[in-house]
Amino acid sequence: MPDEPMTGWTLVDHTADIGLRVWGGTPAELFESAGRGLAHLMTDPRLVRPSESREIVLDARDLEEALISWLQEMIYRFEVERFVPAEIEVDEVRLPRVAGRIRGEAFDPARHETRLDIKAATYHALEVLRTATGEGGDRWEAVVIFDI
Repeated sequence: MPDEPMTGWTLVDHTADIGLRVWGGTPAELFESAGRGLAHLMTDPRLVRPSESREIVLDARDLEEALISWLQEMIYRFEVERFVPAEIEVDEVRLPRVAGRIRGEAFDPARHETRLDIKAATYHALEVLRTATGEGGDRWEAVVIFDI
């Protein structure tokens, strides 16, 4: 995929649920791409002001568990705190530790649209892959399916 940007996400069709194919040049970029994709599934991040910050620090056994835990934390913040993300930044993916932050604000129904009600990030067919780019670098990819 030579014309594809170094980081990003695309939607994946899935029966009764929704998925994202995410990629990045490092595990941290992969997690950022997954977070940005999730934010777009929940609302329009362009309408969200990055006025508050929420730190996310977690421990995991492997990259698959870490990615699901990262996304679950974002879902939890939305469901419990009504916090919608505008910006996602991952500082460290050094197992067992993952650390970063999401910036955004409290959900305001007058300004923020509700897109999908994401219930959970799942392990269904989840695999985090590291591949060579052909240009001497790495590329990290994953497909994540969400319960809606």
